[in-house]
Amino acid sequence: MNINNTKVMEVSTKGEGVINIAINGKRLKQVDRFRYHYPGALITSDGRCEVEIKAGIGMAKNTFNQSKQLLSKSLNKDMKKRIINAIIWSVAPYIGNTYMHRKPGHNKKEDIRRLEAFEMWVWKRLEKIGWRDRKTNEEVL
Repeated sequence: MNINNTKVMEVSTKGEGVINIAINGKRLKQVDRFRYHYPGALITSDGRCEVEIKAGIGMAKNTFNQSKQLLSKSLNKDMKKRIINAIIWSVAPYIGNTYMHRKPGHNKKEDIRRLEAFEMWVWKRLEKIGWRDRKTNEEVL
């Protein structure tokens, strides 16, 4: 065990606590987040995955924006949906995986809202529906 590379973190919804763990008289550094190597999720001391969800959505939006030319071709809706499913949803599957590994009992409403808003963002861009068009999500879907 490498004392200089070992860190500790308390995961609690009640607030940050102080952890005093020492090895050979040297106190281990306490952190409030770290990236878990498998599956690569960012774990935070409050048990939330907001940062990870935002990062995944950002990557998927970037992929969508890079694919605009492909989607602007004269393709039928079914083909465009297939392209979206193949390109966009394949970039961001870990968003859902990270979300599913959250601590049970955590308030998930904001994260669900963020994921649903991203999905609607994709479908509205695909259909070239602007925010001024005032279409409901049900109409778009």
